Amino acid sequence: MCIQIRPMTHTLIAFSSFLAGWTCVCTRMSMVPSLTQVVIKSDLILCVLLQALMVEPVIAADGHTYEKAAIESWLQHNTTSPVNGNFLAHAHVVPNVLIRTLIRNSGN
Repeated sequence: MCIQIRPMTHTLIAFSSFLAGWTCVCTRMSMVPSLTQVVIKSDLILCVLLQALMVEPVIAADGHTYEKAAIESWLQHNTTSPVNGNFLAHAHVVPNVLIRTLIRNSGN
């Protein structure tokens, strides 16, 4: 999936965000950068348990994002991370607002 907005200048600055898998290319107009392209890798918006686009993404204790119903079902029977098998400190999940917003704004 790729979301594109046409660049306003020819000065390109490439950077990677704090989230693994993101690649961004930006242009800069004076001091305020404007996003020209965001490439969202599917592993950010697909639940690893369901291999489907997430509707209600949440973050578990392992720091990974899952579809809420899928991880809650997993946590009823497991105390380990479905990604790496490490013990989870707790079974609480919190909404991943960033990923939810990316999914909703991408038109999927």
